[in-house]
Amino acid sequence: MAIFALPSLAWAAKKGNVDQYGDTDTLDPAVVEQVAPPAKKEAEKSAKSSPKFEVKEEEIEYTSVVSSDEPSAGGRAGKFRAGFVGPGIGVANNGVNAFATFGLEGEYFFFEKLSAGLRAELGTKFTNTAIVSFVPRVRYVFDFESYPRWAAYIQAGAGVAVIRTGGSTYTAADIAAPGVGAWWQWTDKWSVGVDSSLRLFVRSNTTVGFTFAPTIRYLF
Repeated sequence: MAIFALPSLAWAAKKGNVDQYGDTDTLDPAVVEQVAPPAKKEAEKSAKSSPKFEVKEEEIEYTSVVSSDEPSAGGRAGKFRAGFVGPGIGVANNGVNAFATFGLEGEYFFFEKLSAGLRAELGTKFTNTAIVSFVPRVRYVFDFESYPRWAAYIQAGAGVAVIRTGGSTYTAADIAAPGVGAWWQWTDKWSVGVDSSLRLFVRSNTTVGFTFAPTIRYLF
């Protein structure tokens, strides 16, 4: 009897060792948990205890920012601006022909795009021909979003001119319309540009002219 029992006991011991570290499909889960290798237990424990991080994509809104140091042609509402117009060139008929121009102007911006002012201007041939005019003007400004330093305008005005030519002096109505111009904002206060206008010196014999001049202006 002992002879037959010894092989059976040896086989059972061998089978137990295999099941302990090898095939555990046929064993009870509780038993597997007890006999599982330490490395496997540690790995499972680490996996359960490790925190899970969830990465979320955030939407980033990019906004273009214009530096406050960058000059802009805007910000004029409620401000006064003075300027020098010239030296420019003018031309007119009725014996006036070509002449040089020099002018001073001041304007007040009631709104961002609308201003009114006065220009005093001298047209001279440096001989005995001269035109002195005083013309109030209304100006409407166009700003450009893509080019904040630049602005253009249209203008119109009517005043009086004193004209001396051919040894005689007379007065005439000075209608400066239409007129156009543009400027570039050099700094927050200073700007440079150009100005042009059709000129009608109206009296019994109307004189038609045109003026064009560079400008430099200061915003207070």
